[in-house]
Amino acid sequence: MSVEEETGATPSAEPDTAAEAQTDPVRSAPEPQTDEARADGARTDQARTDEARTDEAGSRGEPPPGPTPRANRAGGRENGGGGTGGGANENAGNSGDPLLGEETTDFGAHLRERRHGINAHRAAVSGAGMAMYVENLNSDGRQPVGVRVSPFTQDRVLELHEDVPHQAEMARSLKEHRVVVLWGRPGSGRRSTAAVLLAEQVPRYQIRVLHAEGGGDPLRGLCEQPGKLTEDNGYLLDAGDRPVTPELLDRLVQSATDRRVCLVVFGTRAATGTDPMRGQVFEHIHPPLRDVLRRHLVALLSDHGDHCPRAREGEPPRCDAAVVDRYVTQVLDHPEVQPLIKAPPVGQVVELARYLAGKVHSEDPDLLGIWRDRMRHLARRMLSSEGELEEGTPVNPHVQSFRMAYAMFHLHPLADAFAAGEVLSAEILPLFETRESTPPNHVFNRDLARLIPADMRSAEDQEADTPRRAHLVDVDLLHAFLEVAWHDYDSLRRPLLNWLTALLGRSDLDLERVRVRVAEIAGILLRHDFDGVYRQLIRPWANGRSAVYRQCAAVAMEAAFLDEELRDRAAGQAGAWANSPRRLLQDTAARTYGTQIGLADVPAALRRLTALGSRPELAASSSVAFSTSWLFLHGATAPVIAQVRAWLDAPSDHLPRHAMRTMITLGRFSSGPGRQGRPALAEQALVDEKLPDLLADLWTRTMLSSETSTRAWDLMRQWLVAADGHEDLAALFETLAVRIFSGPLNRRALWHLRVWRMRHTTSPTLRRIEHAVRSSGG
Repeated sequence: MSVEEETGATPSAEPDTAAEAQTDPVRSAPEPQTDEARADGARTDQARTDEARTDEAGSRGEPPPGPTPRANRAGGRENGGGGTGGGANENAGNSGDPLLGEETTDFGAHLRERRHGINAHRAAVSGAGMAMYVENLNSDGRQPVGVRVSPFTQDRVLELHEDVPHQAEMARSLKEHRVVVLWGRPGSGRRSTAAVLLAEQVPRYQIRVLHAEGGGDPLRGLCEQPGKLTEDNGYLLDAGDRPVTPELLDRLVQSATDRRVCLVVFGTRAATGTDPMRGQVFEHIHPPLRDVLRRHLVALLSDHGDHCPRAREGEPPRCDAAVVDRYVTQVLDHPEVQPLIKAPPVGQVVELARYLAGKVHSEDPDLLGIWRDRMRHLARRMLSSEGELEEGTPVNPHVQSFRMAYAMFHLHPLADAFAAGEVLSAEILPLFETRESTPPNHVFNRDLARLIPADMRSAEDQEADTPRRAHLVDVDLLHAFLEVAWHDYDSLRRPLLNWLTALLGRSDLDLERVRVRVAEIAGILLRHDFDGVYRQLIRPWANGRSAVYRQCAAVAMEAAFLDEELRDRAAGQAGAWANSPRRLLQDTAARTYGTQIGLADVPAALRRLTALGSRPELAASSSVAFSTSWLFLHGATAPVIAQVRAWLDAPSDHLPRHAMRTMITLGRFSSGPGRQGRPALAEQALVDEKLPDLLADLWTRTMLSSETSTRAWDLMRQWLVAADGHEDLAALFETLAVRIFSGPLNRRALWHLRVWRMRHTTSPTLRRIEHAVRSSGG
């Protein structure tokens, strides 16, 4: 095996010859290029072997051999990073270095779209028939809207609900406090439990599902506009992965008490610092799934005798209650049923019950096999070239491409699916196919109803949504499409991988939501073929010149990490990147620790980020600041603050700069729902007595640094204006300002304060700060 094969180097990432480039159709897709292709020729065989061992060890989940990093060949000023828009381009002139001035990832947008990804909301689409999934998860609206649950639906939930552990305690707490929080895995039946708890406190016709119009943060919307709550109503609110902190819980209780409503909040995790013993926060554990299957089967078959096909056809014997009971018992005791109800989402067990209820007299020996493969069969039929769109119209590549794109961009605006399907159909597939003629393409034959059959689309996609979205009948169909495309069509693998890369390079699809979805799809493919997908797709991305590719490689590895069987392998690959001599792979490693991989072991992630940040290779990169900020915003507050303090005091030439970039990045985020405009770092400083000293040092150094001063001064203006109307923040900022705006910053600070006061003429905080700084005498 050649060294190139061992390391996963591919012609698309590092072309070796012009002839190969001409014969490989993959060339036409805009793939990531590295700045080290020519330098590779001068590397020693030993260096190549070291890197091969590093990558190979990582892919196996083994500890990497840890080669010595090379010296950074890049010179010039460093990129301020921070991922906060305009400041990222201060050094845009350094176009020769991929780590200088090319950061195009908007950290805020990236953070938001990650929350709306496939894995975060996989359970939000269910075939359980409860008609209670009303959230629109992909935009920024914050207007709280209540959608009433119909009494019929509520009655059905009450009839079929199976009690969960601690449900009696939940009910008592809701009655006493008016608010309870249920956290647990999606699909554990949290929504059903919430509806049952509310039904015990309010009339069944006064229960509503609360969401944010446009799919924003419903917690924030509720805290900002509690007046939207109607007295004596009950509300269900899905917090997603947003933690409900003790402070937020207190605000919710106050709002619920003032408005005389009951509120059940459910999400995927408990917040750091939330004490379950306070009696309002409960871990939601799904009920025994065997009992769920039994209850639903019995309910669905309760009138089977009146509608039995045998009764209509006059075939004896008539199905009575005894026949139904025997069938239910046979189903529950069937050895092939047990694995199906071992640990799936509750909604999937409900779907199984509905399926089996229609098969009482089926003689198909592979009945359960058909159930297991139902989505796979549907995906295969949707992609089959032998199918028909309508009588006499064979499925053509346009139709197949759009069906693939529709599935991949589930819950995205239809515009994304249309554009992605066009790229696959018109640009990628022709490179790999031999066509005698151009497939017919009539504009008015490509309407949605003709392209996407009814059994593939959810009925909910007809609801008034702006913009309209791709909406699969079941999110599992997305995974089935990928499985079929990868395993059933040997010639579709390369087009699929090149399509994903092409989507990242499209100017008309230059949207963070598209990038995140493409990365998630790549991560799902890693679950099917880790070695092949890593070698052909992820490694070229990880070693790509553009930060877009490197960020997507990190998110893809996170998606693989969420699969239990690949956790060690994905974490090992991140470690292999961190120990690679290639600085672009090191940059990707730093980004990877700003994902669930880093959050799973925060101390280890911060140690890795410290090691990466101390190297000259990443001196120009914002990736260390990105990941450190991500960990802070996802609950690792205290460890991150301690690490930033250590970086600022480090003798290293590079770690203090990463500390300053981290502050610039974090400084733009507010503290969370109900406290919009209050900087998260400032909020933390109100409760952490050591943090004000750190903030004073950070502000002083960022304002003095030519790399970060422009953004630091503008961020300070935003902080001071945000303190208007908040006495606690104004007092904190007054104390900090006197310390920061002394010495060499005094004259510059007075000039800025004078300009800011002209811009914000009514700001009392700016007047107060200017007076304090002048009085201190500098």
